[in-house]
Amino acid sequence: MSRNDRVEFRRLSPAELDTLQDEARQLQAQATRDGLLAIARGIAWLGRQLWSGLRRVATSFGEAQAARRASQELSRLSDRELADLGLSRGDIRIFVAGMFRREPHTAASSIREVAKKATGQDNMEQRYREAA
Repeated sequence: MSRNDRVEFRRLSPAELDTLQDEARQLQAQATRDGLLAIARGIAWLGRQLWSGLRRVATSFGEAQAARRASQELSRLSDRELADLGLSRGDIRIFVAGMFRREPHTAASSIREVAKKATGQDNMEQRYREAA
């Protein structure tokens, strides 16, 4: 549009003005709804990310506790009992770390079972149950 072009304006009737105002309100309401939906989606995504992170932290914490328990149980065994399992004292940390990389949820219970068999505790528990 150049400077010489003439723009004509006309007055809007009250009905036309009301119609335009209604359209503007509807557009504003739609924009507000869209904004709120985007915020809600963002909050939901953030919540999922936080929950996922907390689960990973809890899992890691549980695995670390189980590894400590397994290491302690193996450390309580005598050198002879460890040798029967094919381990030496220096192997305990490596053995426990390797077990938890492969099977984090079952490693502690399997080590506990091996330790019980090596020490004969499973037989003692069975004899105790039979005597009771």
